[in-house]
Amino acid sequence: MFQDLLTVVIVALVASLIACRLIIWFGPVDHPNMPRKQHGQATRTSGGLGIGVGYAAAMLLLLNYSSVWQYEVNPHGERLLWMSAAFSYPLLMIGFVDDALDLPASLKFVLYSLIAIAAALVIGPISVFPFGGDVVLVIPYLAAVLGTALWIFTLINCVNFMDGANGLAMGCVGFGLVALACISLAGGRRAALRSPSVARGRRSAF
Repeated sequence: MFQDLLTVVIVALVASLIACRLIIWFGPVDHPNMPRKQHGQATRTSGGLGIGVGYAAAMLLLLNYSSVWQYEVNPHGERLLWMSAAFSYPLLMIGFVDDALDLPASLKFVLYSLIAIAAALVIGPISVFPFGGDVVLVIPYLAAVLGTALWIFTLINCVNFMDGANGLAMGCVGFGLVALACISLAGGRRAALRSPSVARGRRSAF
């Protein structure tokens, strides 16, 4: 497990480093030609592509060569992971095109809204909110879809808003991912891993 994790981290790091270096050499340039752009000189942008390339390389490596992935990850969890990536990469490409061409805000609003709603519908909305003990709030399906889509849309724009400050966006996202990992571990949902009963021919629920 640790060897797989270390290998994946190294591969993702190298792939991201190569992609970012190519972006620095050939990528689009963000010029301070608008009031909201406060940087003093033209700056290379679209570094998010480096993250996307590193993530893709790591996932392909896990899928094809990791025994942990092949024998311990629940197929349902694997599908959810690939679906989340399927919605993330269009957002990445929108950001790249926006960096290169400066897309209208209204168009980005529509595209982000459609992707957020589609993700809520396909991956599944959050409709149950446990408050401890026997107190559970269950909201109607339509409200759950709209609320989940709004949450996705808000997070997208929060990251975009912080993206101009070096390290702030990715630092906050990193802390958030660590917090989600801790919550998952506390709830016994370790990356959708199968239970030991799988070895006896039965799959776990996660």
